[in-house]
Amino acid sequence: MSDKKQLIIPPGSRLPVGPRLTVPRVPELTSGNAVMGPERMRYDRNALTVAASTRFIEAKASQYAAFTGMVAKKEALVLALASYDDLPEKITHQRELGRISRTAELRREELQYQLAEINLKIEVAAANMRLAETLPIPQSPPASPPAPAPMGLTPADVQKAAQMMPELKPESIETLLLMLGGLLAEKTK
Repeated sequence: MSDKKQLIIPPGSRLPVGPRLTVPRVPELTSGNAVMGPERMRYDRNALTVAASTRFIEAKASQYAAFTGMVAKKEALVLALASYDDLPEKITHQRELGRISRTAELRREELQYQLAEINLKIEVAAANMRLAETLPIPQSPPASPPAPAPMGLTPADVQKAAQMMPELKPESIETLLLMLGGLLAEKTK
């Protein structure tokens, strides 16, 4: 067996190239230096060992750098696969957001339609009140001194007039009466 240890690389294989490590080199002997034979052989053997060790350490450093890069790439792959696995849940979430948005839009349109309908009913009631004010009130012979007549129609009069209109719903009549009651309260202040 040989005392020399060298890194054996299979033919055709390539090690990843990484950062070079600097290892102090053994100084070269000049040709004119007188060295004894066995000492020269020991020096050469040590130089070969150090060179092989340097190549081995450089190969290990390149291998570690390549392995670190592989771990980072694998982490990115695992995250991408996890995101892919969550895809059905993300699609369901987007569909639910769209459904909620469309429902809110329909509700907003419905409320605007109802508001327009209420405004029209208020205009009709106001026109009926103006009409009722212009009609003559039948006079009966005074039996007692008349009480001071209120200005315009009372809410009860408006309710009777509104109940004669079949297109007005009871809820609309109640809303109208509440609004008129508020207006009368403001006028009497």
